[in-house]
Amino acid sequence: MKTLALWILLIVVSSASTSGAGIIVFQNDFNHDTVDQNPTSDPPLAPADDTFRYSDGSGSFLVRAAVGDLLDQPLEMVQGSALGSHYIRAGIGIAHQTCQSFVVSWRSLLRAKSTFFISADFRGSSGALYGSISWRGTAIVFNAGGSNEANLPQGWAPDVSQLFEMKLDMTTDTFSLSLDGVAVPEVQNQSFRTPGDALVSFGISFGGRGPQTIVVDDLRITGTSCGQVLLDRPTWSGVKARFGI
Repeated sequence: MKTLALWILLIVVSSASTSGAGIIVFQNDFNHDTVDQNPTSDPPLAPADDTFRYSDGSGSFLVRAAVGDLLDQPLEMVQGSALGSHYIRAGIGIAHQTCQSFVVSWRSLLRAKSTFFISADFRGSSGALYGSISWRGTAIVFNAGGSNEANLPQGWAPDVSQLFEMKLDMTTDTFSLSLDGVAVPEVQNQSFRTPGDALVSFGISFGGRGPQTIVVDDLRITGTSCGQVLLDRPTWSGVKARFGI
């Protein structure tokens, strides 16, 4: 009887904690990686069911001790002169994909005064593209498909990092962006390119032909109103698998 009561209490507490407060559904700060080596494909930080994939094509993706003002083991992503498959992609475990809202955040900097094309995108089931932020030339551009595109007034400077925080509201299919803690007026409540009910992955990829470098750190995705994350059975392994503990 005590076991049943404890299990019921665990379900109630777990449901309450995931329905209102934000929970981490992906994170990677590269601090567990080896400097000047490739990043691990299995981030050791919770939750246990997130994924991290990368392809460095003809370039190199190496964890560095510091780059610019990113001083705590960022990932330096370098594309060579050839066009190839260069990307990183953070995946959310299936138990957390259908939270009602998400905040995707990361710090990044570019190394040159201009760049060809680097894009950060947000995707749902079957790779459906909700929208993207890209660095082109000397501008930062938001795009949600077709003519729904805006150059952000903030811009960027070489070796100076910026904090990006994109909120995705899955109940209204809209984006809202803040940059260095300040809401960007041009990207508030913008409609998704493709409506959807789940966030499956976030990625940064290269386009264009020519050398370019982006350095990223502190990748994190939090979800709120995740009441669907209920435990299937009263086993400690189930608790660990669902909540990454």
